[in-house]
Amino acid sequence: MFKCKSFALRKFTLIELLVVIAIIAILASILLPALNHAREKGRATSCVNLFKQVGLAVGFYVNDFDDFMPYGRDDPAAANGDTARYSDSWYVKLWPYMKGGSSMPGWVEEAKNQGNSVSPFICPSSPEQIYPLAGNPDWWNLTNLGWNWGLAPYDTIIPVKKKMSRCRIPSEAAVMWEILKGNLWDNRGRLSWDSNQNDLFDYVDWRHNSAANHLMVDGHVETIKGCGLSFEDYVRRYAAPRYNDGTGNNPYWK
Repeated sequence: MFKCKSFALRKFTLIELLVVIAIIAILASILLPALNHAREKGRATSCVNLFKQVGLAVGFYVNDFDDFMPYGRDDPAAANGDTARYSDSWYVKLWPYMKGGSSMPGWVEEAKNQGNSVSPFICPSSPEQIYPLAGNPDWWNLTNLGWNWGLAPYDTIIPVKKKMSRCRIPSEAAVMWEILKGNLWDNRGRLSWDSNQNDLFDYVDWRHNSAANHLMVDGHVETIKGCGLSFEDYVRRYAAPRYNDGTGNNPYWK
């Protein structure tokens, strides 16, 4: 007759436990960057879809306003109490087309309790770059995107007003991109003020794995890597709406 042998449970030694913990830590260090990259990939895709929606909204706006592109003023519109200037902001112009015909909340007292999700102009990748209405963090978040200030009808810009059909390079000229809350763009209008390609390059927010989304005049979206920016690229992509070749002409916008 066979007798069953009793086996005592073998416990982990301290060294074995430390080895297991070390292996888990190594696996986590390998997998977490990949997971973060995949998560950012999803956010980038959501942002591209957002840009495409804005592109469609621009098309509807242009149809309603005799081919003129939407623009924004450089006034601190959402903070100075001037509702006329507030309504002259690009995000106010496009709001009804993004929100299914609903107008943007009229002023801060009406908007302050509506929650941060009310704005249709927020990329999910950089919440710290979102500009709160009137600069007050207690009011709803507005946007972390920026508009090309050259589209505004200033007298010193050639031509003064920008019609979409008059752009000679609609697939290359950008109207909206992702910007930081730096000194150059720290205004309520969220416009991209820049003096040269180096300034602009420093203040674009390369938030999607070192890339930034750009909406072009023709409505398509490009995800552009944050690498060197030549003067020619700068002019065609960013400065085309306001460019002056020195003779009073704009070769990019007739």
